[in-house]
Amino acid sequence: IGSDDLPKSQVSIPSTSSSDQISKSNRSGLPVSILPENPEEKRKHIIGLVLEKFPYLSLDDSDERRDTFNLDSSALCPFCNGDHKVNRSIFDEIKGEWGDGEYYGEQTYRLICRISYKPGIPVVSVKA
Repeated sequence: IGSDDLPKSQVSIPSTSSSDQISKSNRSGLPVSILPENPEEKRKHIIGLVLEKFPYLSLDDSDERRDTFNLDSSALCPFCNGDHKVNRSIFDEIKGEWGDGEYYGEQTYRLICRISYKPGIPVVSVKA
């Protein structure tokens, strides 16, 4: 089965991207994209969105619960402005996790720094 044959779901992506699959959502003003229903294909697509939006990150690990990203050597963390290469530990990584969205019935994928107390940067929102 090709990716064109898989069922799709709508998502909101808080960045502008040039793709013929993207249109404006009336409610939030965010671009709306189409994601595959297949969990593995959806995860690959979201990781691609993260790496496109944050080119200074690289994927370290990925599973069905979360993704782990590392900062490139010259980049400071956008959340805590810290250098994650100094005294590196498991808590220095940037995680990508699903959680509650801004609206009822939505799930949002956010990038989170374990050092920062900020809520994270939303990457994608989907209707749950």
